[in-house]
Amino acid sequence: MSTEPPLRIFSIQAEGLFDLFDHQVDLQSDDRVTILHGLNGVGKTMLLRMVNDLLSGRYDLFMQIPFRRLALTLTDGSKIELTINPHPSQASSESLKTLRLSLLKDGKQKEAHEVSSSEATLSRAEALARQFPWIGRVGEDEWFDERDGDLMTSERFVDLYADETHPGGARDPRIHLEPGWLQALHGSVAAHLIEAQRLLRLSIPRSSGYPARPPQRP
Repeated sequence: MSTEPPLRIFSIQAEGLFDLFDHQVDLQSDDRVTILHGLNGVGKTMLLRMVNDLLSGRYDLFMQIPFRRLALTLTDGSKIELTINPHPSQASSESLKTLRLSLLKDGKQKEAHEVSSSEATLSRAEALARQFPWIGRVGEDEWFDERDGDLMTSERFVDLYADETHPGGARDPRIHLEPGWLQALHGSVAAHLIEAQRLLRLSIPRSSGYPARPPQRP
């Protein structure tokens, strides 16, 4: 039986968030409660979302928001760093963005892994398909809706259906082809984000067991 203490986040550092803000958050590990406060718009909630998604192996958020670097220092002294190239504010919508995840120990890089924007979108589409059984993959980047014969790319599939699921429920916590060290890291440091609007839940009766179909977009 292991007597090692659970691995926790010791500090959070974000650089260039929204091209404006640098944040350093040292967590109060003894009190087990840390309060973030600041003006609206400085990225408090976004910072928590970034931490949650990084530790859950979800990367599409990082392809969309401007930032230079996100780093998590853990209680064992190791550090997880995340950077993106090219920077979202410098890339066109067609640019292939690449995330670089690094594990550092004693200030030296021990492991590294890269995730492209196409990989992140495909992983999200695969997770969504498990929530909507009437949609199946029919090609490398094609998905077919059996109900209306709609043929979609992964990007369009995610765009249409991502908001129709319970927050966090459709996102696969493991991107395909993750190396073993990264999978182990996800399993050893848990994160759970509770959005403020989830504190209020309304019970809405449905006439069927399927979620309402989102409207088609031109």
